[in-house]
Amino acid sequence: MKPSNSKTGKFLESTVISLSAVAAGIVVKKGMDMIYEKIYGQDPPDQNSDENVNLVKFLAYSVITGIAINLVKNTVLRSGTVLIEKNKSVEIE
Repeated sequence: MKPSNSKTGKFLESTVISLSAVAAGIVVKKGMDMIYEKIYGQDPPDQNSDENVNLVKFLAYSVITGIAINLVKNTVLRSGTVLIEKNKSVEIE
């Protein structure tokens, strides 16, 4: 993507980066769900229809999933911003 100095270009750049971060978060969430299902052989606690969900498993799953999602989203946001800033040309007056 070619960096732009216009307001529309900056808006599109930030929109693409944000959508990429959201998509990465969704992929991580799906991956964490699959890992949980493989380990425990049941639905993740946030999708479990049973009222008797183990509180420790629920809290651990929530914390680990939240950390993983935020880590990936922030990495994508930061990487996209750095990439755009690095590709901007330096204007000499």
